[in-house]
Amino acid sequence: MSSQGFYPALSPDKDTHSIRILELDPLPAGLDQVEQEQPIPLTGTIRVVSLADRPVYTALSYVWGDFDQNQKYTICCGDSTIEITRNCSDALHALRRQFGKMGIWVDSICIDQSNKTERNHQVQMMGEVYSHAKMVYVWLNFTRYTSHEDRGAFKPLRRLAEDDSKSSKRWYGIQCVDTVNMYQIFKHEWFIRGWTLQEAALAQNLTFVAVDDRISLNEILPAIEHLRKVQNYHPGQNDLFHLTELRKMFTANGHPHLVPFDTGPIIQQMRRRRVSQNHDLAYAYYGLLKKAGAPLTEVDYTKRAGQILCDFFRDLVRWDRSFLALLEDAGTATPTWLPFQSGQQSSPQAGAEAISIATQDGHKCLGRREDMRRDTFTIRGHKLAVVAWSIPAKGPTGPGQINGSECVAALRNCVFHFSRLHKSSVELSIDQIKKCLYEFVFSQRTWIGDQYFLPQSISLLLEHVFACSCEDKHKASYTCNMSCFTKEDIGSEILDWDQYHTSCRLLAAILPVLEARTLLITNDGGVGIGPALVEVGHEVCQIAGVPTPIILSKEPSGAYKLIGPISLRYNKTKVQTLDEATLERIDLV
Repeated sequence: MSSQGFYPALSPDKDTHSIRILELDPLPAGLDQVEQEQPIPLTGTIRVVSLADRPVYTALSYVWGDFDQNQKYTICCGDSTIEITRNCSDALHALRRQFGKMGIWVDSICIDQSNKTERNHQVQMMGEVYSHAKMVYVWLNFTRYTSHEDRGAFKPLRRLAEDDSKSSKRWYGIQCVDTVNMYQIFKHEWFIRGWTLQEAALAQNLTFVAVDDRISLNEILPAIEHLRKVQNYHPGQNDLFHLTELRKMFTANGHPHLVPFDTGPIIQQMRRRRVSQNHDLAYAYYGLLKKAGAPLTEVDYTKRAGQILCDFFRDLVRWDRSFLALLEDAGTATPTWLPFQSGQQSSPQAGAEAISIATQDGHKCLGRREDMRRDTFTIRGHKLAVVAWSIPAKGPTGPGQINGSECVAALRNCVFHFSRLHKSSVELSIDQIKKCLYEFVFSQRTWIGDQYFLPQSISLLLEHVFACSCEDKHKASYTCNMSCFTKEDIGSEILDWDQYHTSCRLLAAILPVLEARTLLITNDGGVGIGPALVEVGHEVCQIAGVPTPIILSKEPSGAYKLIGPISLRYNKTKVQTLDEATLERIDLV
């Protein structure tokens, strides 16, 4: 298999903005049935066009996936063949079957991935590529659901969009089969991949394609508007809403900025989405941010990823200080102020609206130019509190994964120490910890596994988790073995086995958070969930431009390491006002 001769030369004149287009051959006549049983090989031709000539073509937005080690998937153009991923192959087969012959731009096929010089230039142009395409097809590799064979994979969205009557809105509930199936749509990886954001946000027209169905974004806009008003049943429905908001900013009928530009949705999506390679934490959003006006350093895949990301973050903050909100995701890299994490889906502490509000303080208080030395990043803020007690959620088995018993013990232990340190009631302590859990675990997910939880159910089950009849010495020494877990009264009712198992599912949602984070108490009466590396004596700070408090560790040099964000709650609301009198310079390393 050889790719020699597969790629016709692009114009050496960068001003021509030349790209390659795949002319995908149609499925041979009479082979539709054969294609369903044994896919017919993909073939086509590659031609070079200039965006300056306004060529007519489409583009594909999809999740690459991995190359299959057991089976090769290829496309043949003339005498040359290249290997593609299974997901790319499945997408082209579905498009060929549904649309026939087409001219389409596919990044893995139309860019010579082995040529870094070409790759640098083409990645810088991707914003233009997707905004010039007459249609962008979004490949979601799933098929119809068994209950929807008559109308295809997108029936849930189609049904919600087609009927505007009040009765149509009543059926949309947690027990409805369409609701459950819609959950399957929104949890697709496409909604959280970094590259797909700019591909969809900059597209003139967008169509979602599945194995047996397709639907345009315009067709489902009424459904999106309805989903915006209802409870967050699905983890991806907010992503779809933010996508439509970004499209209003960038592509409203080809006229950008018909609505006021707001960095909030971009920041929210950058924090949620994932990529496979570190440098793509910057380059996946390059076209979108360039179109918004950000003066970014040119794409260069020969640079180290760390240098690329440091330059990228500094470029963003110089352009718009609202991007300081990204510091909520910092603390896991070197330098510690670098906010990007490859392959990890963060849990944003604040939504787009909260980010927009918080960064008003950043614009007001960060009038001085930041120190842009290579190893430090200077911000301004003030100290809120000091960590007085912390306990990682792990038991006598040591660090690493924890079990349900250790999780319950850690939660109860926090209640015990908070009550003792601040001489408060157990009920008050539990209430504050519950608020932290709502913020950090349940605010963005009401689905746990494949089961939906109402807020009141979560509150009841958390009460049961905290209820413990063990002696204090057992709470403090992690020896609570959950023997009391099935015996405690909640009001006048005793939880039955079904409720017990549901409580265990609730713990299953809390476990991943407490495996990576720490329960802590501050010296001023706050209780929270912070980074795993937090220690007694670390300082809780409010940084201008960052919506949530950040934990810092002071170095002997006087500079600070950024440890990470904290979800902090008090019995009474504490209002912190950022102004010149309360701010001080903080150097991060």
